[in-house]
Amino acid sequence: MQRIDPPSPSINPIAELRLRRWARENYVPEHLRDTESWHPVVLDEMRRKDDELRQRRAESLLTSTYVPLAPSPIHSFRTGHVPVPSPSWTCDTAASCSSTASPTTTQGTSTR
Repeated sequence: MQRIDPPSPSINPIAELRLRRWARENYVPEHLRDTESWHPVVLDEMRRKDDELRQRRAESLLTSTYVPLAPSPIHSFRTGHVPVPSPSWTCDTAASCSSTASPTTTQGTSTR
């Protein structure tokens, strides 16, 4: 459960919301934060985000676990597909060649 601190008495609610938004948008990892010069509201919001990130990481570890399929005695390998004959090319002139799907067409025939 997340801890909710009461608003700081020295700051108005609008300014606090702005600081919290700024903290969310400009999040910095805990070890890089300047804890002496940043406002306590900013630090509090970043701590909240730390907690959220830890919780997400823990949840993602649980949901991304590999679960193998149950073993099954039905294993079969199917044969490959029947090969399709390659198209044959017929060239009547040097500029006009046509492809036919029939394997009986002579390949490379050209007339001069």
